[in-house]
Amino acid sequence: SPANQADRLGVHRSDYMLHAEAQGEPYQLKQVELNTIAASFAALSSRIFTLHRYLTNRFGNQIAHFLNTNQKIVSSSIDPPTGVPDNPTLERIPNAIALAFDRYVHKF
Repeated sequence: SPANQADRLGVHRSDYMLHAEAQGEPYQLKQVELNTIAASFAALSSRIFTLHRYLTNRFGNQIAHFLNTNQKIVSSSIDPPTGVPDNPTLERIPNAIALAFDRYVHKF
């Protein structure tokens, strides 16, 4: 059947948090959720990104230690943390949907 031959597109979000077993213990990166999401979530996540960037800039001096620790755990970069990275979901999810549609039309 055509459904068995069709490619599939999944839109997922994976959430992580830093966790320390006890005060003074090193942080570890922990996955706390894996969700399938609606494509409309791209608009919300881009707004949350803007909020995170604002808060990071606003309270940067107070959270500098956390940002440095975070970067060491989640990134191989040795450069000083620059804050919240870009979140291109408003471009990538629609592009993925268009590509999935084009592949479907080409196959069927």
